[in-house]
Amino acid sequence: TPTQAPVQGSAPAPTQAITTPTDQPTLSNTHVSRMSEVVAFLSGFGISTHESLQDPTTPQHKAALWMADTDVLEYAIPTSDTDTSTRFIQRYALVVFYYAMNGVEWEEQLNFLNPLLDECGWFESTRVDEQEIVAVGATCNEIEQVEVILMPRNNLKGTLPSEL
Repeated sequence: TPTQAPVQGSAPAPTQAITTPTDQPTLSNTHVSRMSEVVAFLSGFGISTHESLQDPTTPQHKAALWMADTDVLEYAIPTSDTDTSTRFIQRYALVVFYYAMNGVEWEEQLNFLNPLLDECGWFESTRVDEQEIVAVGATCNEIEQVEVILMPRNNLKGTLPSEL
């Protein structure tokens, strides 16, 4: 049977599949210790309650699992309440927001929970008219702090979490 010769200069197919967010993140054995560290930090510094982090039905638990197991960026977990590495907390708060507001049912995902993007990339540009383009989703300022969450007509349902 004839076989097709490889095309010179073609790139190999990517081996890592990009996953879409699901309602139930899972925890692999390799990330159990990271999950313990995530829970210890978040509950120890009052960001989320220990009870909410232990209850698998809560947005906080789902977000902690996502941060521990799915998030390939794996921001460093702050080591104290004076640690200035707030990106971990900011990312966690947005993941809690996603689960609290039923993100899997949103009309547009807006790059939320894309593990390959930092949280300042969790938006899409939308043309309002011929002259104006707005960022819909979470947008950050020049020092990478979320300033605006704009999500009109996107089927958000739930209660805003205290982590915001």
